Amino acid sequence: PKELGERLLRLIRDQRRCSFHYRDKEGNATMRRFAPVKLLSDAGVWYVVGYDYDREEQRTFRLDRIGTLREGDEPARLSRKLLERIETTVN
Repeated sequence: PKELGERLLRLIRDQRRCSFHYRDKEGNATMRRFAPVKLLSDAGVWYVVGYDYDREEQRTFRLDRIGTLREGDEPARLSRKLLERIETTVN
């Protein structure tokens, strides 16, 4: 998922939203509207952390479970408080 990671990094840098199909560990697929904030790796598995607009909360997704990613033009517009919370919870 190197290309996916690069696209997410661009969205993080530009503070833009995206949408993607996501498959959970049970194999259930959902569409997510999301603002990525940070990429991280744990034991060789890559994750993206950010804000899920449908769930209205911070979420973490495995990159290897993300399907088609659509980059949006709309700005993320996340609050400073949310960004600080994400930074402190993933460090």
